[in-house]
Amino acid sequence: NVWVVDEAGAIIHFDGSSWTDTDAGTALFAIHGSASNNVWIGGFDDIQRFDGTAWNSHSWANNRPSAIRSLGSNLTVAIARVSGVARVFDGSTWTDIGSHDVLAATGLWAFSANDIVVSGYQGTIRRYNGTQWNAMSSGTSSRLIALWASATNNIIAVGENGTITRYNG
Repeated sequence: NVWVVDEAGAIIHFDGSSWTDTDAGTALFAIHGSASNNVWIGGFDDIQRFDGTAWNSHSWANNRPSAIRSLGSNLTVAIARVSGVARVFDGSTWTDIGSHDVLAATGLWAFSANDIVVSGYQGTIRRYNGTQWNAMSSGTSSRLIALWASATNNIIAVGENGTITRYNG
């Protein structure tokens, strides 16, 4: 399964043999899935989850999700680009976990509900420990657009101007 979204609202899906195209009716900025029946997308004031059959809306009034990370049907994390809101979904309820305070956040990686990393402008990286958000040094002032990790002590951030930085904590 391959899923693609764009700012025009297109949801494009490849099921292994053919492509299908659906219109979400709103700009989309984020997508992530952990299984073919657990795919999440985020757009203006809305997050939707595909359960394998249909898209189901999860309202995000007055926020714009910029990144989503799903670790399974009972743990999904989403962040808002402008407001700084970060929320965790436990399979039934969204819970605010405080502001990550990252300007224009677009990078997100979650290891668990109590270990979340966010990146954005000016090389800013914050890590949530289940109680609070703490600053991490990135060694750059470039905007960090995306995060990837293989372990809690191996986090890679990539950004503008070819920036690549690694935390090996």
